Amino acid sequence: MGIPVGMISAIYNFALTTGANRVIRGARIEHVCGDPTLSPEKDYAFGMRIVTTALQTLTIAVPGPTLFDPMAMAPGKTEESAAGRPGAGAPPAEARR
Repeated sequence: MGIPVGMISAIYNFALTTGANRVIRGARIEHVCGDPTLSPEKDYAFGMRIVTTALQTLTIAVPGPTLFDPMAMAPGKTEESAAGRPGAGAPPAEARR
């Protein structure tokens, strides 16, 4: 078992190939949890969505490296994930309960 870990990364393919089990798609390399081109309010909301998604993924059992897209997941829901590569996808049925 162990402590569940989620990795926020803008270079998500690299994170997946190195074996990270929960990879959360970040925004940009220089601003992983934000977008400085947005207004301060929108940047804060954008960053919070990424961080909230990362925290939600810690409650999901995953069979192996899985990519989660904060923009594809409904806020407050953990049963959806956006698969960015073959073999990744929605969490197993037992994690959806």
